[in-house]
Amino acid sequence: MQALLQAAMTDALSVLKTGKARAVRLGTLDALRRALDGQHGDLLRWEDNPPGPDGT
Repeated sequence: MQALLQAAMTDALSVLKTGKARAVRLGTLDALRRALDGQHGDLLRWEDNPPGPDGT
């Protein structure tokens, strides 16, 4: 079970790092938060004008 969770987290982090994520499940965010021993607000931030697909 631990190996499966680690593989799922690796895949989720890869998608998040590339900026190609269209959605993230709350369960995934919670698992990341627990693995990093952080708070919910540590993983997300609000941006009024996020960059577009070309980075501008």
